[in-house]
Amino acid sequence: MKENDKADDRRNDSGRVEKLKEKIRKLEEKRREYTRIQDEIRKTGQNQVSLTDSESRLMKVDSQKLDVCYNVESAVDSRSHLVVDYDATNIPNDRNQLAKMAQRTKEILRVSKLQVTADKGF
Repeated sequence: MKENDKADDRRNDSGRVEKLKEKIRKLEEKRREYTRIQDEIRKTGQNQVSLTDSESRLMKVDSQKLDVCYNVESAVDSRSHLVVDYDATNIPNDRNQLAKMAQRTKEILRVSKLQVTADKGF
């Protein structure tokens, strides 16, 4: 054991110390970034933020899965089957989106009346 202790005393640990200092520096940098994100969330009133795409949100994609994504709304002309309008939102559900899409579609088609069909998500 004495020989091992002497060998340890002779070993140069400066490389190991530098690696540890670098790890600590990176962790402190991450901590500052997460603190900045928390401050931003508090200021904006948002309840979530995506670190990969600031405009996307956590949404239910089927009955049991969640994913960070967008919610796409679209209006299609039933006769020509052409897309009249679309919108990619970060609002996780379709509630309150139908009226907005219908109004925009009326404006684009320059009509006063519009017959709308929507799925139950709207």
